[in-house]
Amino acid sequence: MNAQTFTSSLLKSSIINKVMVVLCIAPFFVGCFSSSKIDKWVGKHYEQTSTTLVRNSRSLITVKTTDPVSASDEFSTTEKDKSMVLPLPFYAQWKSSNICTLNEFVPLNIFSTTAFSYANKLGLKKMLNGQTLELTVSNLPHLFSVVDKGWAVWPIPYLGAKDVSIDPSKKMMVVRYRLLQGNTVVKTGSFTLPNTDKEYHEKGFQSPRKMTDKYLCQYDESIKALSVNCMDKLLPKLQEDANTLTMK
Repeated sequence: MNAQTFTSSLLKSSIINKVMVVLCIAPFFVGCFSSSKIDKWVGKHYEQTSTTLVRNSRSLITVKTTDPVSASDEFSTTEKDKSMVLPLPFYAQWKSSNICTLNEFVPLNIFSTTAFSYANKLGLKKMLNGQTLELTVSNLPHLFSVVDKGWAVWPIPYLGAKDVSIDPSKKMMVVRYRLLQGNTVVKTGSFTLPNTDKEYHEKGFQSPRKMTDKYLCQYDESIKALSVNCMDKLLPKLQEDANTLTMK
């Protein structure tokens, strides 16, 4: 066998190996995630939501953020993070991920609406006694990763495993507050809150679209829980101040 024939044989073997790997792992990528699809599904989930800050003129609370705010009216921007395929004889392993960044006003509006409603039920107006409350939040969760990984063996069809997970950001949220009497600052303070959102895994034969929607429902509830936890931590401080003023 001359060098040219040997090189040609190696090339054919490499091509055949790659084709077999593709055929081997193809069944595991039916309905796979892509950046454009994720943005499409996010947009569908939030189609009744505003991408600008919703203000309630009757509310005694003003909520702002120090996080960079997108100038786009899109609900999300998803980018391919990294991709890895390990094609070996009779075996293949892969891992790919996309990072989705939500429009910051999506969680901020959920947070604000929940805070207004919850605080009013607990008697915020009486606690403030003519004052107004200003909240400034940092690191409000608005980012998650979609990770798709697995392995497969060939030529045995459908022998392998696949795991798709949606992983939320775990940054601590920072809340700074100011009590205002007119334009005069009466009191300031700050505290942190952990993100309670959890990693979400594919369940059974869940389609990527349905999985994304189910995760976003979970995410929405986690933002509401953050808002409630924020008020639970802040309102006792306001009540204490109100009691002190009453005693005086």
